[in-house]
Amino acid sequence: MYLFIIPRTPIKYRNSLRDELWELTKKSLLTQTSNNWQAIIIGDTKNEDLNVEHFITINYDDYTKVDKIQKALDYIKNSFIIKPEYIIRLDDDDIISRTVLTEIDKLPAKFDCYFDSYHKIGRAHV
Repeated sequence: MYLFIIPRTPIKYRNSLRDELWELTKKSLLTQTSNNWQAIIIGDTKNEDLNVEHFITINYDDYTKVDKIQKALDYIKNSFIIKPEYIIRLDDDDIISRTVLTEIDKLPAKFDCYFDSYHKIGRAHV
């Protein structure tokens, strides 16, 4: 399974453009050709309307991006019975190719880090 970690921009820094980019980020995830993924969203998520099949929300705002990522890693370590094989870190304004996960699945060998000019995906060691 692929697991995205997405730290949300703190509310005090969000604006209409940032919200539009977040909508594009969610759309790029929801239109993936692979269904073998979940995403942990960390930040102020009280007003988020997310597909619970794929999204896990952690309310944790006004902290640094590093703190939010660490909170997500702690959550994975303590709450996931089956650990993800790959962890992908995205910002809430990133757009990911809708076929990247399917393309990775076609690779002949396992890897610790996959990257192209737009994506970096690393094997989980949680």
